[in-house]
Amino acid sequence: MESYSRLFRLVVPLFKLIKRDVDFVWDLGCQQTFEALKRALVDTPMFIRPNYKKQFCLDVDWSLKGVGAILSQKEGKLEKVLAYANKSLMIAQRKFHPIEGECYALT
Repeated sequence: MESYSRLFRLVVPLFKLIKRDVDFVWDLGCQQTFEALKRALVDTPMFIRPNYKKQFCLDVDWSLKGVGAILSQKEGKLEKVLAYANKSLMIAQRKFHPIEGECYALT
């Protein structure tokens, strides 16, 4: 895969499912998109080895269901992934204020 924009374009049909006031309908197109996304994330050599002479980028996100993180480095104009991480939250952690949740995601 040449860039993340191609991956993003791949998942657009799935983003339509989470829009406000839109019924969630999983059709054949959604299933095909999901299967293509799985193949792209598993088969494509997206990961790179870390270069300790370059700066690292850490993106984190917290939601009411879980936290996620992506560790990456810039390679030219593109950001390349070094590692992904995610974790489901316990009930007490779902009650965090958003700022506390984002800080928790850093840990």
